[in-house]
Amino acid sequence: MVSWSLVAVVAAIFTVKFAPEYSLYSSYLLTSTTFILISWIAKFVYAAILYPAYLTPLRQIPTPSKRSWMYGNTESFDLRFPVDLVREWTKSIPNPGLLRYYVIGNWERVVVLSPKAIADLLVNKSYDFVRPEIARVQLSKVTGEGLLVAEGDAHKAQRKSLMPSFSYRHIKELYPVFWTKAIQMTNEIEKGIKTNKSGEDIIKTSGWASRAMLDIIGLAGFDYDFNTVANPDNELARRYESMFFTPTGWQRVIAFVCLFIIGFKWYFRIPSRQNSIMDDAMSFIRGTAHEHLTKKKKQLQTDRKDAHVDILSVAMRNGDFTDENLVNQMMTFLGAGHETTSSAFQWAVYVLSKHPEIQTRLREELQASLPRIPFDELNDIKGLKDNQGNIKDTFSELFTSIDGNNNTNIPYLWAFTNEVLRFYPSAPFTSREAIRNTTLGGQFIPKGTHILVAPDITNKDTELWGPDAETFKPERWLNFDPASSNKPVSYNNSGGASSNYAMLTFIHGPRSCIGQGFARAELAIFVAVFVYRFRFELEDPGRKLEVRRMITQAPADGVVIRVRMAN
Repeated sequence: MVSWSLVAVVAAIFTVKFAPEYSLYSSYLLTSTTFILISWIAKFVYAAILYPAYLTPLRQIPTPSKRSWMYGNTESFDLRFPVDLVREWTKSIPNPGLLRYYVIGNWERVVVLSPKAIADLLVNKSYDFVRPEIARVQLSKVTGEGLLVAEGDAHKAQRKSLMPSFSYRHIKELYPVFWTKAIQMTNEIEKGIKTNKSGEDIIKTSGWASRAMLDIIGLAGFDYDFNTVANPDNELARRYESMFFTPTGWQRVIAFVCLFIIGFKWYFRIPSRQNSIMDDAMSFIRGTAHEHLTKKKKQLQTDRKDAHVDILSVAMRNGDFTDENLVNQMMTFLGAGHETTSSAFQWAVYVLSKHPEIQTRLREELQASLPRIPFDELNDIKGLKDNQGNIKDTFSELFTSIDGNNNTNIPYLWAFTNEVLRFYPSAPFTSREAIRNTTLGGQFIPKGTHILVAPDITNKDTELWGPDAETFKPERWLNFDPASSNKPVSYNNSGGASSNYAMLTFIHGPRSCIGQGFARAELAIFVAVFVYRFRFELEDPGRKLEVRRMITQAPADGVVIRVRMAN
């Protein structure tokens, strides 16, 4: 709308100057105002009536028949991805693997659904698309200008340089960190249980999960323990918590104005209390990243070359990053790394609370298969190693008992965590914008088209997963032996899906989540320790589930549970 308004103002100036008889009282102000109003009406007629019905180059892609001139197909002024509506449309509207719909203002969107279209978007033609401005601005505000928002050659170079930090060998070296923080978290929760004569406590899962995952990113990312698990008032944890809030009605109005009139990049520049909080938090987080980068430089100058296995050390030894770029990557790990796994853990606890039979079965497998967990001996990261800097022998069996490449002894744990990741993806959708004319699934996609790929839709597609796709069922990830009363004998990686593109939690291709191996192992170990040690249920089992959907999605109440010792 900015360009239409600008054209209207220029036209008004020329009219008053060279053809005043066609102006309003030869007034620049009155003529400009009138021309702008006319341009807005023309824009509305074009966008709401003519373009969607007659002029769009995407007419060949099916769209819902019911469409409002104001809010498109979504029946709402909300700009967020309409997950439930899209799920309904995919079932009721025959489509060639793509579906077209319109949001408020009749902005056009295309959702990719078929494996072929998904493969084109994420793998075959990945660099034909970039993140739209609104997604790029929102993400960079929380994660900095790191890998998550880089595009084109910059993204290729950054990903190539960071890949060694996320190799299986390197992630395996971080397993002791995962175990230690999971144990420390449960030790702190146990303290609360012991202070109550009832032998139980009420806890909010999100707070514990967020702090524990933040500690892990600190240790795995740059070998520093923020220790927020034991110190909930930690400044860094509080700063991150302050950044995640539900927008008010007034903020939504401002976002609407920015998006449709002046550009969304201005949203975070408008003076407001919320933006001030965000700016202060980001300034503190960036300062923290700079501080640890300086410390790490000094350490690497004095210690032996292979002394540090944290992600920052590996990236610095690679030598391809400037200091500013390293700070941005650290902010990406801190922001995206802890929030996504925290959300996944909340969903895991929610499901286990709703399904006590799954909780019991998982606990029985863990108690039968895992070695003794030394809760009293492993409450501090400093207790991991001996005087020579090696992992103590007493812990080595435990640290290798859960391994992403060896899951034969605990198949149900891996089946459960994979089903959590399938059924409750941390990011319900990802958006892209075509930067050139291209095709998806054989359908023409013009430059500028906004595309969405939705794990929350594809991960539950009955055509890909079968008729029980919308049922939480860990058994789909198990192989059964008919000769032994259908006893599960091993874990499988497909879940019975008919396509490699049926599971989109970590996306695919060059834009896939670089830390997915890290996240899977971290989630599995935290679930194992938590279930091994506690029995738990929802504080209010009858409460309706409400989902907080922002950059990630998680239960809105943070999963409040009643927890007691398992033994």
